[in-house]
Amino acid sequence: MLGAAAVVPFGATNMGGEDFAWYLGKVPGALARLGVAPPGQPLEQRLDLHQGLFDADERAIAVGARVLVAAAILSFS
Repeated sequence: MLGAAAVVPFGATNMGGEDFAWYLGKVPGALARLGVAPPGQPLEQRLDLHQGLFDADERAIAVGARVLVAAAILSFS
């Protein structure tokens, strides 16, 4: 929906999806991460969610909403 250019590698590994796997064992689903860094910000300058200076780019909310709407439409078509 956003195009291939919107997909970027996720540099750090974490256990963020581990609990979600339990849900997927019961019902079909998918997990995606929504990037909230400002466009063009280098990967090494992005802060983790739990760091005190973390500041999400609120424009990502509209992007996330578009992705969810597209996923809902595709799942029912």
